[in-house]
Amino acid sequence: MYLDNDSNCYLPGRKGSFIRADWDTELRNLQACLTNLGYTLITPYDEDFIAQKQHALRQRGISLLMITVDPLETNIH
Repeated sequence: MYLDNDSNCYLPGRKGSFIRADWDTELRNLQACLTNLGYTLITPYDEDFIAQKQHALRQRGISLLMITVDPLETNIH
């Protein structure tokens, strides 16, 4: 789901564009996907969850790239 600052929902369109979508429909779709994975919208996205997710991805041969950003670093090149 892609949301703007006013909580309007969008789906990816062609060539980097976004198409306005129905919030309720997309939320139901998200809930269905989570249910299929054994999770809900209230499942905590904590360190344990992240570790389980990373382990599952690695088991399937999916490599991970972790990028840590220092919020005090403001130089962009």
